[in-house]
Amino acid sequence: MIIRAKPATDFNGVVLVNSLEIGAVLIGSQRVPTVRFAIKQSGHKYKLLARGRQSGEVYAYALAAIGKGWEGLEAHIVAYPRPTLESGIVFIVAADEGGGITWHSGSELRATAVQILVDVLNGVAPTPPWPVMEAPFLRLESDN
Repeated sequence: MIIRAKPATDFNGVVLVNSLEIGAVLIGSQRVPTVRFAIKQSGHKYKLLARGRQSGEVYAYALAAIGKGWEGLEAHIVAYPRPTLESGIVFIVAADEGGGITWHSGSELRATAVQILVDVLNGVAPTPPWPVMEAPFLRLESDN
């Protein structure tokens, strides 16, 4: 028996923390928290979406980096390309089953990001420095 996995794209580059936008995607009729951000790899910029738990992780690391005055964070990101009617192809960060994000940062930044994520989960996060989009970024028919 052959099991075919979704094709994935690996990005190795710098997440541009000031590019972050906070919003949602619609999956069926469910609104799922999502962040949209850019990664710069080999001189090219790519827009990626992270949703659910991954969106909180990207938010926390980006906020920690901004607190240190950094414009970017080196990362390895595994993402799935998805065709959309709205914008052609979008890359969605893989969830737990596909590798997701490996941040190349020191332990101090990681500790700060974890504390920010805990604060977010407890409802005491600071006001984000990024725009919060009212309209969903896009609609997906399913979570696959």
